[in-house]
Amino acid sequence: MGSMYTDKLLANNLLGITGKDDEALNKLFKEERKFSLIVYKEIEAFGIKGNFDYEHLKKIHKELFKRVYSIAGQDRVDLGFKNISFGKVAPDGELCTFQDGKTLKESAKTIFNDLKKDNYLKDLNFDEFTNRGAEFFIKLNTLHPFIEGNGRTQRLFMTQLSKEAGYNLSFENVSDNDMALASSFAMFGNKRQFKEMFKACCSPLDKEQSKEQDTTTNNISQNNTKTQTTSLISQRLAACKEQQNSIKQDKENKNKSRGMRR
Repeated sequence: MGSMYTDKLLANNLLGITGKDDEALNKLFKEERKFSLIVYKEIEAFGIKGNFDYEHLKKIHKELFKRVYSIAGQDRVDLGFKNISFGKVAPDGELCTFQDGKTLKESAKTIFNDLKKDNYLKDLNFDEFTNRGAEFFIKLNTLHPFIEGNGRTQRLFMTQLSKEAGYNLSFENVSDNDMALASSFAMFGNKRQFKEMFKACCSPLDKEQSKEQDTTTNNISQNNTKTQTTSLISQRLAACKEQQNSIKQDKENKNKSRGMRR
């Protein structure tokens, strides 16, 4: 995220944090996390009323960050960044460039129209839902419409969408690092890890409700299984990262070798 974006966040924060240096920015992000965490839990539990369209996504963002930023709920184009690229460096070192501002609104319209045509992922069996749900989530992440808070907003949207479709979706056992890695791999065409992660975080709602009648031992066993699954995915993501780094290093060595021969 470039300085023009962070300057916009600092200039429009409601917490009284002043300055434009890294110290001010780090303080802002630290306080932002505190404020948004409470609201995140509330939205996760009760949802935000909407039609599962782009305006619904923006509404969630506004509710989540309205106590921190006066610009909450506004996308990059709304804020005047239509002709400026937007990207972040992923944990694997890859630069993830998100939807260009010039086509952001139109792409959002297409993505959510497709979701509507797909009946908001309702009436699907578990494998169908987790596959299509992951595909939609990847598209949503590639859109990345806000200058801050995209991940949290997307997860809340997906959690509420899943409930409406009859599934429970929880990312509590997935670290921010693993989520960012899986998202980065998916953006560059390797969707397998992201889909496995999504599937591991999902379960039918009727099964979730029946858990309340299970014994404590069974609940602990199920939670341990979920934790073990996400841990395995974390290991696979780390292996993918190591493999990518190895491939990069090989390419760099070959290029150096060619340069020396010249």
